[in-house]
Amino acid sequence: MLMSEKIFLVDQSTDFSKCIAIFRRENCKIITFDYKSHKILKKEKVNHVISETFLDNEKLEQIQLEVLKLSEWYNHDLIKEILIYDGIQIGELFRSEFHNFLIPFIKKVYEINQIKIRFEDSNIICSSNIFEIANEIFKNPSRLETGGIYNKLEDDEIQYNVFNKIDIKISKENFQKLKRFSEIALKKFLKTNEVKNYEKTGAFVEFDTIKFESLFQNVSKFPLKIFSYNRRRPSIWNKKTFSIVKNSNIIPYSDHNYELKEGDLDDAKKIYTDILNIFDNLSFLQEYFIFDGQSFGKSLRPYLLKILERKISDAIKEIKMAKEFISSSKLSFIVILSESGFTEQIMMKLARRNNIQVILLQHGLFFYSDDAIEYNKLAGVLPQFSDKFFAWGNNPKKYAVSTGFPKEKIFEIGNMNLERKFMKKKETFTKKKVLLLATGPKNQHHTGVNVRELERFEDIVYDISKIVTSLGCELIIKRHSDPSEHELPKEIEKEFQDIKILKNVDPLPLQFTSDVVISLGITTGILEAQLFKKPVILFHVDYEMFSIPDNISNGCINTTIESFEKDLKELLTNTEFYKDQIKAGQIALTRNLSNISETADIFLNTVMDKI
Repeated sequence: MLMSEKIFLVDQSTDFSKCIAIFRRENCKIITFDYKSHKILKKEKVNHVISETFLDNEKLEQIQLEVLKLSEWYNHDLIKEILIYDGIQIGELFRSEFHNFLIPFIKKVYEINQIKIRFEDSNIICSSNIFEIANEIFKNPSRLETGGIYNKLEDDEIQYNVFNKIDIKISKENFQKLKRFSEIALKKFLKTNEVKNYEKTGAFVEFDTIKFESLFQNVSKFPLKIFSYNRRRPSIWNKKTFSIVKNSNIIPYSDHNYELKEGDLDDAKKIYTDILNIFDNLSFLQEYFIFDGQSFGKSLRPYLLKILERKISDAIKEIKMAKEFISSSKLSFIVILSESGFTEQIMMKLARRNNIQVILLQHGLFFYSDDAIEYNKLAGVLPQFSDKFFAWGNNPKKYAVSTGFPKEKIFEIGNMNLERKFMKKKETFTKKKVLLLATGPKNQHHTGVNVRELERFEDIVYDISKIVTSLGCELIIKRHSDPSEHELPKEIEKEFQDIKILKNVDPLPLQFTSDVVISLGITTGILEAQLFKKPVILFHVDYEMFSIPDNISNGCINTTIESFEKDLKELLTNTEFYKDQIKAGQIALTRNLSNISETADIFLNTVMDKI
């Protein structure tokens, strides 16, 4: 009797240090389900196929559309009342994170179903993470190793920048302990407010101290008492941020070691138990979580329960803290940068309940197109529940109006991050400086979990690096600061001497000292470069989620990898062409930003006048 073929299904939860020898020894097929496992086996020269072999782009687009609806599972009649705590829907608080979790999950379920069609009679051996899914699809699959499921969402870990090239990831709990300790230690050094006759009191929620340096510094000129309410980021993390806060009237709010009380823990346990009772029945899960005619609710159950166990407690703690803060600070307004963040949603809902005005302040460039409306709502960049929208300029204002937000509640402020001043250092070398804004496929989209797209992104960066250095230029590659952003291979820096790859660094000084800026798709860095009168070369990459608006692309040199070398050469050698591109960028800048200077004062004056 012939032995059935062994099929190994592996992902990043696999302990490859123990499994590589097994793969080499066994006569088997190996299928990888994510980029990391694929790269490890590729480096070890172990033959394998990627899971994307078993699906096509049409199916990926279908997954994208379905996830938008499925991520609102908490609104189901059986669930929605159970997950409400103090009037706040807990499931909604992490909808965006869960959306991004569901994309690779459903993709994996579909791929495993397709693998079953091809290898139904094979001996299936899975990593611990894949086993939970495969066990509902195959008969008697085996575990490759023991271990729990990997179920962390994006906000469960915080990436903290130590130096330019050193990032550490710590748990949310440990981050809060470090943050609390630093706030207590630094509190005695901070300036106390001297003005007593405040006309208004407000809070900046999850604000980056460096990006809003001009705003922090200008607050003291107004009769405003302003708190910094940050739960996912510190207000102070280095010498510069300490100096900014110390010399401002901003008051960083500290939770003073807030812990859940026994009654709060009982509330969390009751909510979880009620959800567990519904999930134990399984009918809700099996009937709601369906893709392509196949239910995946039973496979999802252990992951969703683990997520809920953590998020319910987090939500109750954050709601309690936010209520305490609002009660003690007597706010008249809050300013948020997104309507979808965990902290921001809680503050926004409590503010509205307490007649506190909510201002949504635009903090980044986004897609001003009709096909991007649902995505923009998910990302929280469009005003849906805020009282006012403070936009950068006319284009985002018109876009918000087109979605139904009242025109009279929108104010054109400008981008305060661009108000910072930089001094150009004297350079001792003559090489031209090129800055590459290397934004890769986003994990909010199926391209961000597609091995083929991620490798294509790497290839584009490699080809750009090769061309730029061959033309005698120095290249700095600035990765996007999003913690989920794809990490570029270190081999690029090793191969090209005149290249640096940076991530969690302030991009504005890099823009300021560059001669040419290259952008992979749409990014706020395009406007930053244009402000500093730098020509921008814009790549229209295949993995971009939506088409780039004309009001952005018209101010750039639009290129592809085939024409890039020619375009860059022209910029470097043709002075008139260089100047023309700067002019085009200046025109585009004025269409996207209403105010180039004094934006912090415009913001604060608008708050005083309209709130």
